[in-house]
Amino acid sequence: MWSSMTLRKRIAMLLGALLAGVFLATMAGLWIANEEDITAEREPFERQSAQVAASLNAVINASNNPDRVLNAFVASLETSSGAITFQTDRATNDVWRKMPRVPSWFLQLLPLQEHWSRSYPVEVGGRTLGYLTFFQDLYPDVYEKWLTFLTVVVIFLVFGTGSLVIIYFGLGTMLRPLGSLEEGLEAIGRGALPGAHIRHGPPEINRLIEKTNEIGVAMSGLRRENNELLRSMVALQDRERDEVSRDLHDELGPMLFGLRANAISLQQTASIEGCRNRAVEMENSIAALQGAHRQILDRLRPMEIREVGLTRSIAELVERSANVDPSLRISLNTQPGLDKAAEAVSRTVYRLVQEAILNIQRHSHATEAEVSVAVNPGTSGSDTILVSISDNGVGFPDDLSVGRGLSGMSERVKALGGKFALHRNATGARITCELPLAG
Repeated sequence: MWSSMTLRKRIAMLLGALLAGVFLATMAGLWIANEEDITAEREPFERQSAQVAASLNAVINASNNPDRVLNAFVASLETSSGAITFQTDRATNDVWRKMPRVPSWFLQLLPLQEHWSRSYPVEVGGRTLGYLTFFQDLYPDVYEKWLTFLTVVVIFLVFGTGSLVIIYFGLGTMLRPLGSLEEGLEAIGRGALPGAHIRHGPPEINRLIEKTNEIGVAMSGLRRENNELLRSMVALQDRERDEVSRDLHDELGPMLFGLRANAISLQQTASIEGCRNRAVEMENSIAALQGAHRQILDRLRPMEIREVGLTRSIAELVERSANVDPSLRISLNTQPGLDKAAEAVSRTVYRLVQEAILNIQRHSHATEAEVSVAVNPGTSGSDTILVSISDNGVGFPDDLSVGRGLSGMSERVKALGGKFALHRNATGARITCELPLAG
């Protein structure tokens, strides 16, 4: 519970606990002071009551008729205020428990019973005739202490509640820039400058804000440099692929064609059966090499994108992939507008679909795959291309180690300002990508 509380609530709770501790300490101090006051008031009461009891015992013992003197004294007590009584036994008196306008639970907290009354024996010749009990009038003092207690409680309630409310909302105002600072840090994570998102507050927080803004500016510059470097790297890779593809096409292609033509010619002119068979095997091997050569050229430089557009290029790619592995049924869903994509974006989308299908065929053991490529309309020319490739195979392992193919695709997507993600599904895997249409 404590770990999930906000800083403002934690500080408010600590201050509330501090106020509660001060209140309890004050109450304990009042209780000790009340006990000392009552004890101090008891001393003259005991001294006076002891003197009266001693005088009565002296008069009774000196009299020839002690009973008549005692009866006369008891009769005189009936007209008094009840502060002195004569009883034949040492009976207790609970009048102190019923003080008006003072709760009984408060009376229980005060040491009244032992201070309320004092009894002295009345003796004649060693014979106890009864007990003379003196009652101290503590009601004014007790009522005053009750009013003091109420005053302290009310002051603490008003002051404590008001202080907590002021502190709680005051802390909210002071700590609000921290929430804004969090927004700024999130903006830094997105690559945006955070300065406009942060409200200024106390000097300590202002220094944090200034440092955060400096970090945001520095990271924004580093992000731009990194994106430019990635774009340059992607462009360099494409140029290198084009050069390798052109060399393979211009050099290796004619050589393979010539070798196959010679093998066919040898089949037709050879007079020895063994030579003709060897020529047939040679021609088949060269045909396989030509097929592999075309696949390599296609992966290095998909020429048809520039000629026929991205939509048709992806459709032909899916068709060729289905012919290579008939056990995998691939469904394709494309939407209009894909051919408007920039060349770098078109190549990246094509290569992503190509690499994903190749991984499905090699590793997923899937029987079905779905390829979806659509344009997501945006505002003021910020349209994006959404790509999703999913299958019903075994899915990505928990300890997935991304290979060079997917890793390269992720780098290309990020270099073009896009997003790339791998998802584990209950029945397979899914790759998603979002790229700006204009690159």
